[in-house]
Amino acid sequence: MRRRLAGVAVGLWALMAGPVTAEGGEWSAADGRLLPERPVPGSTVQVLTKVPVSVRFGERDFPSFEIDKGRWRVLVPLSALLKPGEYPLEVTADQETRATVPLTIAPRTFAVQRLRLPRDRAALEATASEEAAIGAALRTVSPVQLWQLPFRRPSGGRISSGFGLRRTYNSVWASGYYHRGLDFAAPTGAGVIAPAAGRVVLVGTTQRGFRLHGNTVVLDHGQGVTSIYIHLSRILVRQGETVKAGQPIAKVGSTGRASGPHLHWGIYTHAVAVDPGEWLAGRICCRVAANFGGRAGDAR
Repeated sequence: MRRRLAGVAVGLWALMAGPVTAEGGEWSAADGRLLPERPVPGSTVQVLTKVPVSVRFGERDFPSFEIDKGRWRVLVPLSALLKPGEYPLEVTADQETRATVPLTIAPRTFAVQRLRLPRDRAALEATASEEAAIGAALRTVSPVQLWQLPFRRPSGGRISSGFGLRRTYNSVWASGYYHRGLDFAAPTGAGVIAPAAGRVVLVGTTQRGFRLHGNTVVLDHGQGVTSIYIHLSRILVRQGETVKAGQPIAKVGSTGRASGPHLHWGIYTHAVAVDPGEWLAGRICCRVAANFGGRAGDAR
């Protein structure tokens, strides 16, 4: 059964438009809540419910995970390439009751960055094995939330390139591209730490064919959240290792297609790059109860 909602309770699902504190706020008495109130391209949308649900956005389905007894959360990533406007979120519960919730995405402007690279570096492209390995790592979905908010800065360097930038390389427009993370300007050998607890799901090196990204680490933080670190000069962790927040994992470098020494750090939700600023600011709801494992809800 499908139902159109406009911010009122309808059967199993209700959409609440009231304010909420992202970290540790009161749980709504309604059956569901949609955060943030004004999502923009790059946001991580959160669907909070009292029951396990599946949420369809675009052509993809996103599962819910239990974050406390009787509290479930779905993370829905918004690409920086999305145009502003109203989009449907289809919510499925108990495989019978459905609702289509309108999600209004507000406008957001991204700057254009013009880079000059030596011809040999500008011509670098990812190898097939490199793309496959990184894609598989970023698609990792594990049921336990390892991260806590706010995320820490992985580097002490200044942010030299923001999230969502469009780019030209040697005056050539990068079609369909947006900067999928933050760049930290730092000297070769400067430390890189894990911004949150996680498990190392990928260690890639130039020797293994990581031609575009250079030396690479991907961490799985749980419940569809992963992070990537590229252009590294040295890697300090091994694949399969569990790391703590603040633990050194690598050293800054300029391997791969890089204009100079820096760390590129990206956060992905279900393999879509989202704005790390939300995670650094702790704007993702909600805190998981102590020692609570987390179970996946139904996902079609």
